[in-house]
Amino acid sequence: SSGVETMINLANMMEATAAKAKGGKGVDTAFDDLHNQFHALSDAFCGVTDAQAKTPAYDLAVTHKKEMTAIFKRLWKFKDDQPQRDQHLDLFAAEVRELRETIQRLK
Repeated sequence: SSGVETMINLANMMEATAAKAKGGKGVDTAFDDLHNQFHALSDAFCGVTDAQAKTPAYDLAVTHKKEMTAIFKRLWKFKDDQPQRDQHLDLFAAEVRELRETIQRLK
């Protein structure tokens, strides 16, 4: 599969995992899975073609990834504190949806 398809699949998984992580505390299984999926998504950015990397959609995808990084850092800080954890998970999932929509334009 292409790098774009991998990124879309990871975005779908991350959205589902973020929903599973709601209501939890600390680095539980769902939170750890989300963390690992986020690293995999970051690595998947290297799998796009040179032509795709030169598009405005790719530039926007990179911006979404940077926003997701900032949100995840705050999520990590509040992983033990409710309701901040769930609020950051909601924000992270919304950013994942926006990223997926942007990536789909790269196909």
